[in-house]
Amino acid sequence: MMTYEEIINLKQKLEIDEISTDKAKEIYFGNVGMNIKSWHSNDWKERRKHRIKDKCEQCGGIEVLTLQHLSHPKKFEQYYQNSYWYFIGIFNENELNDINIIIEKKDIENYISNTMRELFKMCPKCGWNFRTRIKKPQFVCTNCKYEFSEPAVKY
Repeated sequence: MMTYEEIINLKQKLEIDEISTDKAKEIYFGNVGMNIKSWHSNDWKERRKHRIKDKCEQCGGIEVLTLQHLSHPKKFEQYYQNSYWYFIGIFNENELNDINIIIEKKDIENYISNTMRELFKMCPKCGWNFRTRIKKPQFVCTNCKYEFSEPAVKY
């Protein structure tokens, strides 16, 4: 698994077109596939000791400490599939058969940066899931049992 510095270096090479996205994918994922979790690496375990304090700065929890737990970004495959079908649609709509017509990198970056993020509703106290009920307050957290009228929202 790559260290944090190696990942930053790889990203910079990708941004200046020093390497292709296929080559970057091959270097980043290697032979382990796309299911590897960064928090299982020794590099992360070492850096985690210095980053996480003695309590969560978002919810005040002290039992389970994570850097962020209110939302999770989409997986690479979701971005890949969405952008793939978006640009396939452009080719189909315009009946483009000319192989010399290429979508520029800035078009792809623009599409990804302007993609709507999924709205995530959560407990305002701990950031966990909640359930709806008939009595007031309308919501109760399934984790900390906090009762509330309006859920917190995060993209």
